[in-house]
Amino acid sequence: MQPEIVLFLCRHGERADSTDPQWILTAKEPRDPPLSFEGGSRFKPRSRGLLNRSIEGVVASPLRRTVESAQIAAAILQVPFDIDDGLVEWQNPAWFSGLTTGNPHRWMKEALHWSGKRRRCQQLSFPETEQQAKARCFETARALIAELQRLLVIGHENGVAGIVSTLTNTRVDHVGVGEVLELTSASGWVTLIGQREMMSSRRSAMTPVVSQRSKLLCRARDLVSSMLSFSSSAAT
Repeated sequence: MQPEIVLFLCRHGERADSTDPQWILTAKEPRDPPLSFEGGSRFKPRSRGLLNRSIEGVVASPLRRTVESAQIAAAILQVPFDIDDGLVEWQNPAWFSGLTTGNPHRWMKEALHWSGKRRRCQQLSFPETEQQAKARCFETARALIAELQRLLVIGHENGVAGIVSTLTNTRVDHVGVGEVLELTSASGWVTLIGQREMMSSRRSAMTPVVSQRSKLLCRARDLVSSMLSFSSSAAT
């Protein structure tokens, strides 16, 4: 009997240059912004919402905003977090001048809850197309769930959308800042437990959007099962 996989996918919290356009003028690493103060504060209740979900570990992109989000989540959940370069932001030449994977060792004053692991499940290239970036993130997630069955992955909008789109065979273009998606191999459904669920509880007009999105993403079961089969065969 195949073990149940519960995969939590989360986009990082709000970045500093989103709230302070002047930040970039004095930034030492303008292409790798940290979380804003508000972004860190808002990410904490999102993480607390996962406290009873039996998450075994957290894996994040190596960029600063995702690592800082992972530090918050790992501290609240009391689990270690890893860094995987395969989850890094889309290597878009309009955004970066070369391969950019960040340098968390340089700025992490306290690596609390960091396991010390920085892996690379997939090879990186520069430049890459949007679809190449999405495929890379999906393959990274597939490799990671071969090790942990209840995993929180913190990445970027492109990567999270790519993983969900591939699993559900549904086009997903937008993932909100701090939004969390839960996919289970047992039931094949996706639950929004981030930004949109909070919005729907305040504004009933959002409810049809959440309901429609949930229906669109309900085809995850067979695809996640195929991932399990792939992982099992790769391990043997």
